[in-house]
Amino acid sequence: MLDPEKNRQELIAKGHELVDENNRDPGRRVEYENGVARYYTPAEEDQRGAEEAADALAKPLRLWKEDMAATDAAFPRAVEDLHDAMDADTQARLPSATKNGIMAKKALRATRPE
Repeated sequence: MLDPEKNRQELIAKGHELVDENNRDPGRRVEYENGVARYYTPAEEDQRGAEEAADALAKPLRLWKEDMAATDAAFPRAVEDLHDAMDADTQARLPSATKNGIMAKKALRATRPE
């Protein structure tokens, strides 16, 4: 069974600042270790900040990929390739929903973030 007082003492011995739940600093991150709340160390804050910055940079591409994947259900890349291989008369005979879907997917592909 966990011994909260022992866990507190171990965290203090490691140099961690414990959280007073009645007077918690809302501007600081908190981690719970074995049921004891402690503030992040400056190094942990820096690491987490770097992780969040990297995630923020990657988010637009991740969301774009999710949007592209959603269009693949109706119009896989092979369907686009077949469409592109058709002559203009054959493309004109396709249902408008198909043409519009393929064009919308191509327009989305053109918005790929770097």
